[in-house]
Amino acid sequence: MRYKENYKIISAMFMLAAGVGLCIAAFCVEPVGQIHDSVLWYFAQCLIYAGSAIGIDVIIDERIKHK
Repeated sequence: MRYKENYKIISAMFMLAAGVGLCIAAFCVEPVGQIHDSVLWYFAQCLIYAGSAIGIDVIIDERIKHK
């Protein structure tokens, strides 16, 4: 059970790091200083995944504690 929780947190942190890294890299390529819509879409998907991976655990833990 603990391995499953650690895997969710590690994968969420990896997705956040990948999204931030891609956004930073997008500033370095031509045209410099502009981020393409596909990069923003990918970053949004990373945030959604990380939020759902961490948020679902919080909701489940809170509901179990109240019962």
